[in-house]
Amino acid sequence: MEDFAELSASLYKLGPTKGIVPVVDIFEERGTLYTVYRYIRTLKLGEFLHRSGGELSWSQAKKIFMPLFNTMAGMHKHGVLHRGISPDTLCIDQDGVLWLTDFCIAAVRTDFGELDAELFPGYSAPEQYSQSSWQGSWTDIYSAAAVLYRVLTGTQPTEAVNRKINDSLCPANELNRSIPENVSDAIYAAMLVSTDNRVQSVDDFTGMLLEAASSHTAVFDSSQVSISVKQKKGRGRKSGKKIPYMLFAMLITFLLLIPAVILVAMPYIRGESEPGSRPSQSIFYPEESSGAAAENGVPNFINQYIENVKNNQSYTDKYEFIIKEEYNEDYPANVVYDQAPSAGTPMLNKGKVILYVSKGSELLVMPKLAGSTLDFAIQTLTDMGISFEIMEVENADMEVGLVSRTNFTEGSSINKNKDTVILVTRKADPSEEEDSSSEEESGSGSEEEEWWN
Repeated sequence: MEDFAELSASLYKLGPTKGIVPVVDIFEERGTLYTVYRYIRTLKLGEFLHRSGGELSWSQAKKIFMPLFNTMAGMHKHGVLHRGISPDTLCIDQDGVLWLTDFCIAAVRTDFGELDAELFPGYSAPEQYSQSSWQGSWTDIYSAAAVLYRVLTGTQPTEAVNRKINDSLCPANELNRSIPENVSDAIYAAMLVSTDNRVQSVDDFTGMLLEAASSHTAVFDSSQVSISVKQKKGRGRKSGKKIPYMLFAMLITFLLLIPAVILVAMPYIRGESEPGSRPSQSIFYPEESSGAAAENGVPNFINQYIENVKNNQSYTDKYEFIIKEEYNEDYPANVVYDQAPSAGTPMLNKGKVILYVSKGSELLVMPKLAGSTLDFAIQTLTDMGISFEIMEVENADMEVGLVSRTNFTEGSSINKNKDTVILVTRKADPSEEEDSSSEEESGSGSEEEEWWN
């Protein structure tokens, strides 16, 4: 509790920092310490990635992550660590700003401790799986780099506890060739298992991400080439040497032979195997028809929202869509997760394309209904589309009108098309109903008198 109070106080002292959900109040009540954060309308980064097709390009990611890294650098200078940076604790608002949420004390972010650990497989650093390892800014850097790895490759990194045994982490640019080499190298350096060899500060990490020289890509500089040519010419003139006679004779002979070579090779250049024969048919598309061939290829509809596809006239003019909706645990509702034929298949206009569209997950999380009113439970399950039954029992220890228990525990998975939730409540006693109705009538009469007065 003292650690939590210290963390909350440190966050409160940071004040309005862009990228960190601000603390507006801290108070203690009945032995419990409460921290109140400002409400910001956001979407979890993981959900945002789902809606964005699973991954982002480096140019897209750079715009939203660089301000976050600046925020982390300032946070670390004030001695504040997050220890749980992941797609579940990073949220993005409608302006594209990433916000750090769910700050927690070290005891909850370290395995094998006195408290139940809340770690994030693939994103928690190796030292968080040991009680004997030091945690610091390098711990947050590992997690931030792991999130960036997931954003750019669409792949969750290997869990750190497994990497300590067999480090099989694949460099990011091997999964996505469009990732610049210096970015991939920076991510890998920030995710090293050894804390001594890992990048130690956020400034160093961002420097590596933005360091173009480390990309090992040659840059063509015309000014440098022209200078070197002039220098060589100048040195040639200064030497004063004449062209040797034999070299001059060979040059004249070569110039005389060029017309003859062209005449002999012309039929072959035109595609004729011998003079007078018809040109052989090329297996390649002619240059002028390559665009048409590309246009006739079926586009990639996967990861697109079905409404966007159906409202795109350039699609509907060329293809006839057959929509098949199925439940899918990996794709959100109304997103295309498969197609037939596959992308790139040549097809004439008005060809039929089958689009498999996700109806979302069949599995829902059971809400907490035990102890709530029966009306609230009924409304909640109705809104979630979950079937339910009401079981009334005679039990004097229960309170009428409240849900005593359910057949599914809070947080368990429910198949909304197969499972039925049973709401157990106390059966009302007819005598109690009469008493309560008479009380209501007498009460309403007094209210009417009061109203008239």
